[in-house]
Amino acid sequence: MPVICKNEQMSIKLSIIIPIFNVEPFLAECIESLLKTDRIFETEILLVDDGSTDGSGAVADSFAMKYDNIKCYHKKNGGLSETRNYGIKHAQGEFIVFIDSDDCVNSDLFAHVIRKLSDFDGDILLWDADIIDEKGCLLDNGRRKYVTHKGVAPYPARLNGINVLEQQLSDHPWYTVSACLGAYRRVMLVSNKLWFKEGILHEDEVWTPAILLHASSIYYLPEKIYLYRTRNGSIMHNTGNDTHIDSLIYCFSFLFDFYSKTIENKHLLEKLDASIARRYLHAITEFDFYRSRKSKDVNKWLLLEKSKGMKDKCRALLLLVNGKLYCAVTRALNSGE
Repeated sequence: MPVICKNEQMSIKLSIIIPIFNVEPFLAECIESLLKTDRIFETEILLVDDGSTDGSGAVADSFAMKYDNIKCYHKKNGGLSETRNYGIKHAQGEFIVFIDSDDCVNSDLFAHVIRKLSDFDGDILLWDADIIDEKGCLLDNGRRKYVTHKGVAPYPARLNGINVLEQQLSDHPWYTVSACLGAYRRVMLVSNKLWFKEGILHEDEVWTPAILLHASSIYYLPEKIYLYRTRNGSIMHNTGNDTHIDSLIYCFSFLFDFYSKTIENKHLLEKLDASIARRYLHAITEFDFYRSRKSKDVNKWLLLEKSKGMKDKCRALLLLVNGKLYCAVTRALNSGE
């Protein structure tokens, strides 16, 4: 594998930010998937160790010592949002890509991103993902629908954020929110202070819509470039953590208010509200809100108002009548699907 010489000067088009926290078994595979990508040495890779207590920091250091386009930072633990913000502030590239440290990229397809960005004049370039298990095998499950921008007009169509949301919701009842499925112009993030909300989980829920609606030129590559890893030990699968409940209540409440203030198209606003309500209802079951006293902060009347379709209306009504029964019934129904 070639190494960039330290005295070689070049304009950095792309910065790849990888937040790291206790992912020693997966980190090398993540970085190596990037290093196999054609023209990867034209980019900078920022490894940001968020106070790991396993050997992740040492793994990151070993790659930074070997490859001159890889930089490693170590900081006190502050969470994913703070670590991504730290990376944005230290990045030198014109565009930024986020990769979670237990995930990977399809090396052949990620090369398309690097080539496209070499003369890209847009604000955001979007793509899709596949889902893999802990061993790296592809999974075919229902979650794949949440990591594709199905319905969005592909490159070379020039879109704005309204187009991206509207086209997804015209095709199906949800839209994709992962920050890892795009390249974002750094100056747009910094000048508009579009930082990740710190101190919460599920930060992509509120960050991605704000980014989309600030962008005037968005393009979409309909390719599964990113590989999400599903593993039991990850933060997002620790559904017993009350921080999930606090964060989701904040995120969904924020979104109802955010869209009401920014979306003028009444028909689109109704679709967005219905999509948020559906995800909210699903999250209440998945994270068992009603084992926590925080469940009282759920605005059940608002959920009933925003839900569309008979199925979601019935779910919201049951939630209003008896939250514990709602969680038990919907969990039983989901297990039978």
